[in-house]
Amino acid sequence: MLTVSTQAAGEAGIRQTLSAMARLANNALLDPALRDQAAAAIAGCQKGNVACYMYACLNWANRMVHYVPDPN
Repeated sequence: MLTVSTQAAGEAGIRQTLSAMARLANNALLDPALRDQAAAAIAGCQKGNVACYMYACLNWANRMVHYVPDPN
């Protein structure tokens, strides 16, 4: 999903960006597909083992998110 909007300069623009990022993250919490991915990523962890959850999510991100340099 591409969203284009005007943005203030300086600290106000930073606040706008962070607010937009928070909105996207909060909306993603309701996405069943994302919740299923997260559950699969931490399936090997014991319940309540937060360190394992974090490592499993980081490991998933390292496997699934690929950096593509800007061609310009």
